[in-house]
Amino acid sequence: LDQLKSAQIQLVQSEKMTSLGQLVAGIAHEINNPIGAIYANVSPLKEYVSDLQEAVDKAQSLLPEQELASFSLFLDEIDYDFLQEDLVNLLTSQQQAAERIKKIVLSLRNFSRLDQGELKQVYLEEGIDSTLQLLHHEYKLHITIEKDYQLNQLVECYASELNQVFMNILANAIQAIADKGVIRIHTYLNDAQAVVEISDNGCGIPDNLKSRIFEPFFTTKEIGKGTGLGLSISYGIIQKHEGSLSIDAAPNQGTRFIIRIPLLLTKN
Repeated sequence: LDQLKSAQIQLVQSEKMTSLGQLVAGIAHEINNPIGAIYANVSPLKEYVSDLQEAVDKAQSLLPEQELASFSLFLDEIDYDFLQEDLVNLLTSQQQAAERIKKIVLSLRNFSRLDQGELKQVYLEEGIDSTLQLLHHEYKLHITIEKDYQLNQLVECYASELNQVFMNILANAIQAIADKGVIRIHTYLNDAQAVVEISDNGCGIPDNLKSRIFEPFFTTKEIGKGTGLGLSISYGIIQKHEGSLSIDAAPNQGTRFIIRIPLLLTKN
């Protein structure tokens, strides 16, 4: 009964992810066009501002003394020195904001891939980075991310489903760290298997609960803050990839999730 319930949950979740992928791809496309235009316009705007500053300097050097005094008074009234400095800062800030939006859009597109129903060869690190980008607002003020990417090989997988696993595990790691903390992500190759280890120095898991952590609907979170499905679904996804998902944890000593999947799936 538990296996049937778990399979049903995974099927429903798969359909939801397909619909989400279609929605996100459409939104990302619509956002990408205007933000691309804004980003492309910043560089010529900076050049125009520089040309205008040169024009003002040239005018000051050519004006007769009486007109120059009047012109300088006008520049003082509009606080020209501050204006030209702040204008450059504003344009730089706009460029950085546009770059940030472009990265978020790319992460959304990578995370909710429409080809999730097909086997693709991808770099797992790209999926992890996209997931971190989407979660950035959750951890940026109190958690340091340490990456040790040593795999860097193409892995045959259902990319969007694996991204969902990364999302579930990383979100749990973030929630486990109440104050300042560290999340470490290590990828490497071991016996023709891609291995991803995600560890945190958060609150850990009591010994009596570790055996239940992958059970459907089991959660240690408060009511309304967790369904108990995230890790259960993740476990099923890794099984689908002919791999294993294990946990190493202790109370107040952090948690480490170990994902192992083959580089190539067995063809049926």
